[in-house]
Amino acid sequence: MNRAKAFVLLLSLALYTQLRASEKESENSTRFQLYPAPPGPSRSEDYIVRVNGKPVDLYAAPTRYGSTATFGYFDFQGKVEVEVVAPFAPSHSTSFAVLPAKYGVVPNQRDNKRMVLRNL
Repeated sequence: MNRAKAFVLLLSLALYTQLRASEKESENSTRFQLYPAPPGPSRSEDYIVRVNGKPVDLYAAPTRYGSTATFGYFDFQGKVEVEVVAPFAPSHSTSFAVLPAKYGVVPNQRDNKRMVLRNL
């Protein structure tokens, strides 16, 4: 094997090894970004949302139906745990839903006021 072919082979192996290491690192690493509520809308205390234990800034916004909806934003890469608590829920409440249902996200753990979504 001449030097040029050996160099190309070694360079290819080095690039392949680096790519595989990057893939494994991104598979194992979790990154998430929490975003603050925008200025103006009032803060919401209707729910408590945490991503990997960190609180998400929530705010309330009116809906076209005359009620109020609670919003919070975050991005993530990898797997995260999202906890949603509804402090106002009555002790006999049994219904939580993750929408849109077409994504098939099902809470791993829940009780009457809390649901946890793991490995999203």
